[in-house]
Parts: sequence; structure tokens; C-alpha cells
Amino acid sequence: MKQKINTYGKVAVLTYNKIKNQNITLEEKDITNLWKETCRELELTESTTNKGCPKNAFIGVLRLLPLNINWKDKEIKEKSNICYSQKAIDILKNNKNKEYSNTELWKEVLKELNIESKKHNGQMDVVLALWDYIK
Repeated sequence: MKQKINTYGKVAVLTYNKIKNQNITLEEKDITNLWKETCRELELTESTTNKGCPKNAFIGVLRLLPLNINWKDKEIKEKSNICYSQKAIDILKNNKNKEYSNTELWKEVLKELNIESKKHNGQMDVVLALWDYIK
């Protein structure tokens, strides 16, 4: 059962739809620009538009999933939110029959990465929305 998509999940799915099935070369800045464009189309606040955690989680998911994107910059910049989203995808792939809430998945990510406590900041909303949408 798919869970309700929140704001960041919606931005992720809409931005993904803008780039899927296109054979274009993208850089991280292109993804950032598309993300911000989607936020503006949804008339989201400036702080929501500029929030880095969900956007970087989106970049992390895009790099892991089999999408038609040719990346100019092959190296993934070391950003914690990219790492969090990629670990979340690993967890989802290894537990396909389990349903996770945002909070449950976040706790699993922290456990896998040996992080004691950290606030979830929209990253898992992006991961779960794309996971449900794409699978």
C-alpha cells in the first residue's frame, strides 16, 4: 500500500517526470534548477524551495535508480543526504515485502550508518515517494 505523498514527495515525483524518458546530459546544478522550477510551479515558499536535504536526497535516488539520465559529473559529491537516500534505497531493495513509514525507514538508515540520533528532514519523504512511484 502506498502512503500519502507529502510536499517533498510530490516535488520529487513531478521533477522526476520532467526528466524521465529524456536522453539529455544532466549535472547536479540542472537537477537543482528543475527541483526549484517544480517548487515554484507548486507555489511553495522560498524556504521550502531552497531546502537542501530533500533535494540532495532526490539527487541520491536518481543516481541509484535505472533512469535515462546521462550524468556529466560521474563522481557523487559527498553529501550526507545523498548517502542517507542511497542507504534507504538499499534497505528498501533488501526488504521488498516490508512497508516502511518515513520514521521507520529513517530509523533503519540511522541504524545502518551507526548514527545515534538525527532529525528526519524530508529525505525519506522523497525516497518513499519515488520508490512507490517508480516500482
